[in-house]
Amino acid sequence: MSWYKKAITQKEFYEFYGYSGLSKEDLQKNPTLFYNMIEHLNYIREYYLQYFLKEIPGELEYARYETIHTNEETLNIIDDLINNFSYDDFEKAALYFANLYWRDELIGGAAWVEISQWADKLWKIGEIPQALYTPNLMQQVLNTVFIIDTIHSLQHNTNMALIDLPENEARWLGVALEVVKHIQTPYQASQLSNNKELMRYLRNQDELRQLPTKSHADIYVNAFEKLIQSCLKENDDYEAVKKLQRINEQILSYMDLNAGAYLAQALQKIIDLDPYPSINKRLSSLLKIMVPYIVGRKWFRHNLNIFEDYLNIYQDLYLGEELVGGMLAAIKNQNELKRTFKFEKLDYFTISKGVYNYLLNLEYSWMLEDFTEVEE
Repeated sequence: MSWYKKAITQKEFYEFYGYSGLSKEDLQKNPTLFYNMIEHLNYIREYYLQYFLKEIPGELEYARYETIHTNEETLNIIDDLINNFSYDDFEKAALYFANLYWRDELIGGAAWVEISQWADKLWKIGEIPQALYTPNLMQQVLNTVFIIDTIHSLQHNTNMALIDLPENEARWLGVALEVVKHIQTPYQASQLSNNKELMRYLRNQDELRQLPTKSHADIYVNAFEKLIQSCLKENDDYEAVKKLQRINEQILSYMDLNAGAYLAQALQKIIDLDPYPSINKRLSSLLKIMVPYIVGRKWFRHNLNIFEDYLNIYQDLYLGEELVGGMLAAIKNQNELKRTFKFEKLDYFTISKGVYNYLLNLEYSWMLEDFTEVEE
């Protein structure tokens, strides 16, 4: 291809799942939808291939430092592979990830075997030609959808496959992956994509099946509620910890203002159900873990409505002081680091005047003594 797509936007990500919900019959009857879907899949395929062409040899570079008992001859062969890496080398990379002894499961190893294998499949499936519907062409479309969706699943399960996408897509990708896991119809995905043509077609399908429509907020809140409930009700403690870790790494680390507001609504819905003591205990643990992630977000410290929502949630479980104290400590530590070491990339943390005045009228006012990091 002569073109190169610079980024995958959040709307285009959801668009993929809207298109994925179209049946063979839908696409056979609608040549325009079929054409647009093929164009969309080719864009995503090319973008991911360009990414893997850099990311996989970049990971393979760790073989020299993060593997055990690898002889110099093998390391030199790997160096040559890295220096001349092409799409045809994904399969070779998978073999090295599989057969070398990696020190750390987070570097190289089994996860990167799968990533390389699916990158190889994405390459070998080929670009989809723009042509009239045929069963063979439709099968290539379905296979491409399956491969891309599997790559998304690898990211969801490992937080490795797409974490370094070049336009910082990771800032929304974890949340988006969780949302599409829980959406109830393809129309909901099309809503989030804002693709008018796709929305019109899929909305008609939902109406024919008499399915209720949901707003953007409802879709996000529902996804977050299901994610949190699956963690709270997990019988296996090890699996519960893994789910907690996923919430931390893929959701809380990258939330924007809207997602932060939706998460608060989901938490409040769970609390309003008056959960059992054992569930409440696990929910309290989750809220404690969330503190450093939430307080580090400007949208939390500067948006009074969202701040109030979270404080009410924490107060419901007698954790209000922990949230406020965590926020003030984070501000102090961040700003001391910035002043002492002059780290230009560090943000200067403050709270808004509205949040400050709100706290002054609560039982936490004593914690604000000598606090000056307030933005007018």
